[in-house]
Amino acid sequence: MPDHTHNTPEGSQDKRMNLPSIEDGGVGDNTVASPVLGFGMDRVDKVEEQSVAPQQPQPQMPAPTPQAYGTTQPEDAPDPLMRNEVAAVDVSNRAYYVGDTPSPYLSTKQAQEDVEVTKRRHSRIVTILVTVIILGILGAGGWFLWSTIKPGEARNTVRYETMPIEKGEYLESLVSTSLVRPINEEQVTSGISGTIAETFVENGATVEEGQQLFRLENPTITDATRRAREALETFSQEVNRKADALNKANEELAKAQEAANKSNASTSSSSSSAATTTSTATNTAVENATKRVQAAQTEYDSAKQNETNMQETYGHALEQEESLNVHAPIAGTVSEVCSQAASSGTVSGSTRLCTIADTTAYSLSVEIPQSDRERVSVGQEVRLTFPSVKDLAITSTISSLDENEGTFVATINIENPDEHITSGLAVEATVVLKSIPNSYIVPSNTIRTEKDGSTHLDVLLDATRGIVTDVPVRVISNDGTKAAIESDNIQEGNPVLIVGQLDQQQQQQGSSSNGSSSNG
Repeated sequence: MPDHTHNTPEGSQDKRMNLPSIEDGGVGDNTVASPVLGFGMDRVDKVEEQSVAPQQPQPQMPAPTPQAYGTTQPEDAPDPLMRNEVAAVDVSNRAYYVGDTPSPYLSTKQAQEDVEVTKRRHSRIVTILVTVIILGILGAGGWFLWSTIKPGEARNTVRYETMPIEKGEYLESLVSTSLVRPINEEQVTSGISGTIAETFVENGATVEEGQQLFRLENPTITDATRRAREALETFSQEVNRKADALNKANEELAKAQEAANKSNASTSSSSSSAATTTSTATNTAVENATKRVQAAQTEYDSAKQNETNMQETYGHALEQEESLNVHAPIAGTVSEVCSQAASSGTVSGSTRLCTIADTTAYSLSVEIPQSDRERVSVGQEVRLTFPSVKDLAITSTISSLDENEGTFVATINIENPDEHITSGLAVEATVVLKSIPNSYIVPSNTIRTEKDGSTHLDVLLDATRGIVTDVPVRVISNDGTKAAIESDNIQEGNPVLIVGQLDQQQQQQGSSSNGSSSNG
């Protein structure tokens, strides 16, 4: 690199350190620097030249030290913060390498101009005072940075937005919220209206099938049953009377038949007129007795039919009266006892008195989107968690799939449920569509796909120097949000860059370099 020198107005020669040019990676010429602090200051583009009278020596200010502007520098502290780094970019390997080349000035051309300006300004006391004030302000800023940022870290660290590589189960799933319901659940009603006379259960009670739950009162039904019972008794008595009359008629018919048989026998052995007359009379008596039997039989049958009809009426009345005593249709747990039942109010036949749930098995329903229908089948794994029950997780399967007006609904059963599971409990169901255990997982937007179809990650190896390396990977599965990958050159926790960040950093550095070159 050439040796940069500059002739001062007095003819003296000011030799400085060899400085990197813009092409070498130096900093642009639009900034000047303090050789003491090492901080860049805004450039003064135009400064009026003034000659310095040689016969009047100017007072010299002592060189500022870190203590002069409020900082304390330990003996083993690194060099003061300098904005004079030389940066190199290896685009082919998609990596940054940043190194330091200490220099008291930022650029060759501007440094030479600043020497002339500084010497002229130092010829006046006012300039010296202004310089001291500026140095004090910059010193305070330097002390603040020195105390809060490690020297060299702020100027060397390249900022990237990264995401860590995770390792674990890669899961593609369908998540839905539902409510737990018993597989077998009955709504208890009386079927008839009435007033709650007695309640034998309360919420949470466990009952057996057939156990009485409520007793209702209904005077109309009670009276109808009483009248039916009385009518049935009357018809039964009538049947008995008709039966007695029929039996008597049958006895008379039997006697008449016996007399006719004797008379007919006598007539056959004797041809006298008296015998013939007797035979005719006995036969007529048989005919009359037969008619009386037939009439008695008809009356008996009619009474019997009336009795049968009344028995049906009475039976129906008994059923209604029995309905006033409400029993459990199934065994289970009682819930949702209605307010009328609790307060002995009047209910209709369709009023739900309570609910009984079989707590030995539960189920829930999950709606399946049309887009995922082909990925869901009976027997598929479903993971269940319960927001209100800490640390409770259950693995089940889809027991059935039903379609209702174009909507697919999956039913999941819970056999032998935990004691904390109750009817109406909220559940989050995760239908497992794909599971890859022990996999490396990264966000989808960190995977870079080249023109040849190969996939890569930009892994940040050194955040301080901004070293990024290109790692080829194989994508096993990608759902658009996260991806499962394989590679021999990655490990859990490696920070990876979001796609496009590295190119953006390179473009920004390129624009900065071009701007510095044009300004120089």
